[in-house]
Amino acid sequence: MQNYVRLVAHCRSVGTPLIYTVIHRHPDNIDAPKTLADAGPTGGAPMLAGTPAAAIIDDIRPQPQDWVIMKPRFSAFYGTIWRAFSPI
Repeated sequence: MQNYVRLVAHCRSVGTPLIYTVIHRHPDNIDAPKTLADAGPTGGAPMLAGTPAAAIIDDIRPQPQDWVIMKPRFSAFYGTIWRAFSPI
């Protein structure tokens, strides 16, 4: 974890934009993956907004100048607005 903390601090010190991606599921979990591995050992809804599983760790918490993209799947790109900001 300390490597991430140092990396985030360095990026901020040199003005590199930080972009966080966070899984955000519907409260009824209808958009959750349909495999046992994705659902977790209890078959619950581990990636619901406001739960510890979906939270960004305090040590590298986004600041007001950072971007946070909410996403429905594991990929940082699938189903997000990221393409609108990407030059490729």
